Amino acid sequence: MLNNIQNLRALAAYAVVIHHCVEGYFGYTYLYVLSGGVDLFFVISGFVMVFTTKSNETPFGFTVKRIARIVPLYWAMTLFVVAITMVRPWGFSASDIAPESIFATLFFVPYPNLNGDSIPILPPGWTLNYEMYFYVLFALSLALPRRFRVAGVIAFLAAIWVLCQFGGANRFAQHYGNAIVFEFAVGCIVACVLRLPAVAAFARATPMWPIAVAALAAVAVAPFVFQDFALRLRTILPFGVLVFAAAAQDLYRTPARETLVTRLGDASYSAYLAHTVIMALIGMGVGVLTKGAMELQFWPFLGMVCVSTAVLSLILAQVFERPSASFVRKLFNRPPKIAAHP
Repeated sequence: MLNNIQNLRALAAYAVVIHHCVEGYFGYTYLYVLSGGVDLFFVISGFVMVFTTKSNETPFGFTVKRIARIVPLYWAMTLFVVAITMVRPWGFSASDIAPESIFATLFFVPYPNLNGDSIPILPPGWTLNYEMYFYVLFALSLALPRRFRVAGVIAFLAAIWVLCQFGGANRFAQHYGNAIVFEFAVGCIVACVLRLPAVAAFARATPMWPIAVAALAAVAVAPFVFQDFALRLRTILPFGVLVFAAAAQDLYRTPARETLVTRLGDASYSAYLAHTVIMALIGMGVGVLTKGAMELQFWPFLGMVCVSTAVLSLILAQVFERPSASFVRKLFNRPPKIAAHP
């Protein structure tokens, strides 16, 4: 296992958690750079898909694995939010729980919420709409000869993006025409670069930690230096370099040991989906217990959300996420029954 990549997943997940806590508590955030955890996730996703997919993988087999990994927990959390919203509508005030919105959310279709934004019922799910889009294109690329697969998926991303630029106000064109899709392409390229013999030799001879530190510094300052660029494009290359350094360290130098951070990275998907629900439940709980007379101060609120997210994510990953993924894989891969001869 590439433990450094799992560590980056933990970093990405809890950067987003902190970002949403600041935004949810104050109504804005001056630490918007923390929202870059989403962008880091996308670069990692592109890298992992190329690095872990076997040469003989079929489009069907790949699709089953991705559905098994993404869908069960997302559907469960979405339906939980629907139930919460029925009881306490102010908990997720922008979530539209009309049947068509529920259908769109469950099947990763961009659909406007009550504020007019293409945000699903479970708010973090907007990124999964992009993830599933990337997985569909990646599955299609697996039908190509092996040497053309990475180029194929990047070409698909680019071609659809270009077409979307002519889509005007169409919400699908605006969604899939977002430059954020190229973060997957950067991750794919990083995985290919790391397989080159010259790059492997460079990594073996060069410490990776200064490169990682420089990449993180670039992420922090890029929004201020390149103010005229789209937000996502400011950090796309630094995150690519960060993923490169993390993976190269594990592949060609001293691999990172498994730690609590690594385990939190393993459970980062659960953390990512659960944290906004935890934020809402904490807010509801304090309101009910004090009859609206008390509001948590920010630091206790942040601490409660982060600790609760960490604990719940580790539990969810163990008791729901992995077993449900295994069940779905077995369900789709079950061999057909052969009728007995009379």
